[in-house]
Amino acid sequence: MEVLVPILPESVDSAIISAVHVQEGETVSEGQTLLELETSKVVLEVTAVANGVISGVCVSLGDYVNSEQPLMDLNGEDVTLYEESETIDIDPESYDLEEGIVEHSTSNESSSFVFWMAALVLVLFISFLGTKDL
Repeated sequence: MEVLVPILPESVDSAIISAVHVQEGETVSEGQTLLELETSKVVLEVTAVANGVISGVCVSLGDYVNSEQPLMDLNGEDVTLYEESETIDIDPESYDLEEGIVEHSTSNESSSFVFWMAALVLVLFISFLGTKDL
């Protein structure tokens, strides 16, 4: 499996490899720090997601990298199990799911709804005040 640069924040274009803690052929444990990336705002540790062996390192100390760029390869039995656990097959017919998928409203849609409801309440209130004097 390829170990990739994590997705960097929007305002950060790239990161620099500030430390490499492993070498090709080295056995690593899940959670072990493989390398460190430094941006203008933060230092990120890239860790192993499973036990395995580093089978290739694509970067060196001081290299600049971008989001989702390959850093190194990690192989082993635990890595294979991890990759298989990440894949979930769902048969929509077995769950009686409808064809269409309902999308959740975004915050902009929610804000628009609240705005229009507030406007409606205001109009009704003004109408109420206007009919009260009659």
